Amino acid sequence: MFFDLIRACRRFLGRVTGREAKRLKKRIGALRVELATQQESATHLAEYSTLLPLAENALGMFPGAWSSSLPNAVGPGTVPLFEDHRITWLTENLGDIAGWRILELGPLEGGHTYMLEQAGAKVTAIEGNHDSFLRCLITKNYLGMNSEFVLGDFAKSFGGAKDLDLVVASGVLYHMTQPVDLLQKIAAVSSRLFLWTHYYHPDISLWNKDVRSQVGTKWRPDLMETIRVGELDVRIVPQSSIEGNAGNRKRRKVSV
Repeated sequence: MFFDLIRACRRFLGRVTGREAKRLKKRIGALRVELATQQESATHLAEYSTLLPLAENALGMFPGAWSSSLPNAVGPGTVPLFEDHRITWLTENLGDIAGWRILELGPLEGGHTYMLEQAGAKVTAIEGNHDSFLRCLITKNYLGMNSEFVLGDFAKSFGGAKDLDLVVASGVLYHMTQPVDLLQKIAAVSSRLFLWTHYYHPDISLWNKDVRSQVGTKWRPDLMETIRVGELDVRIVPQSSIEGNAGNRKRRKVSV
């Protein structure tokens, strides 16, 4: 009888302890959510403009980060990407591209997008960098563009893009960790590709002297490999990203 009473007490205490533990766990979870919300609110404080409403006000956002000089605007950057000779060469050689469905990879601030749209193309541009994507939206608004800018990683997917008239990949291939994979993805959605990129040449004496000293640190020809793609041998040379600190650098590969 005495032992039955002890067992009953233990079961009772176990149930009470279990209920309390569940309540405590639930409360801790609620506190964590509340703390995370407070921290997010603290790091995303609302900012308001005191300027007179003008279209060019948005160009003052991201000071010092802009690369491009925009049409009919003072600043915000200096590089003439809205009148880039590479895209001029492209449109001159292709002829009439009015109505073409074009996918652009890495639009930066929309300069090439704008030129392609001015030539009559229907452009969808995928940008992975958050700040660059927002600057593209500022550009679109300021210039009244019709092109679509999409935020995302084009190395993973082009969305629903298929049967495109052209893919434009200017200055992006050498940023890819899997460049050949990107080229294969492009080949699956379009028979035309405009590609502007850096590439690795095994004769170091032909390199620009300003980057020649980086062989062995940034560029790693000692880690070069050759992969077979269909009937083509492709050499892959790793390079270190310039992003991040020395202890947290990503490895990239550039194909030749």
